[in-house]
Amino acid sequence: LNNPRYHLTLGVSSYYTPEMFGGGVDNALTSLNKSYELFQTRKEKEEYYPDWGKDMVYGFLVLAYIKRDKEGDLVKAKEYLDKGLEAFPESGFLKGYIQKQYEEKVKDNK
Repeated sequence: LNNPRYHLTLGVSSYYTPEMFGGGVDNALTSLNKSYELFQTRKEKEEYYPDWGKDMVYGFLVLAYIKRDKEGDLVKAKEYLDKGLEAFPESGFLKGYIQKQYEEKVKDNK
């Protein structure tokens, strides 16, 4: 499927589903990265088509990289946070919850 919202919801579901039940952060990242790629090129055919989810994919990519916590993941999380805030400066999801999660992770790593 070439619908970014499908891959977004699959990624969010995988993020919250334990690996032993088919979820896990690596599965989430696969779906979320696919969603991100599709959102970069997607142009809706009609203006009344849904446009939700773009800020969510940035946020869940940040959360997934924080949760995976491998070398370089915090840098990737920061990159997606910055890109998301640049694209969606009014997003309460990114400015509130996601940014707070990132800052707490950085503080914990010091």
